[in-house]
Amino acid sequence: MPTNTLYSHSRAGEAKSWLRRSETEVTRWSESWLGYTRFDGVWLTGDDWRAAPEAVRDALWRYVEAGGALLVAGAARLPSEGLPNVAAGDRLRVFYAGFGRAILAESNARNGLRLTISRP
Repeated sequence: MPTNTLYSHSRAGEAKSWLRRSETEVTRWSESWLGYTRFDGVWLTGDDWRAAPEAVRDALWRYVEAGGALLVAGAARLPSEGLPNVAAGDRLRVFYAGFGRAILAESNARNGLRLTISRP
């Protein structure tokens, strides 16, 4: 197994989970939302989101609108103005865009954020 891959063991009868880190710099990611459709979700840091070109951020948002899941861990400005959203604590927001959702999990050095992600 590659060193940049996290593997989650499953309970009997459940699918296994993989979390793989991209080896490509975010500045070179696809500018088409179709480039992300093979993934169940995309997870970025706030720094990655800010470093991504506008066309990449737009493609990721279109991916969410088409039913994808996006998690941004760290301070970021998502194109979420006017969208329905739910606050889950003071630094976790879930935005519903089209058929998908985006999660913004903000944290800082003094008061870190711990996430546990599970599927129903």
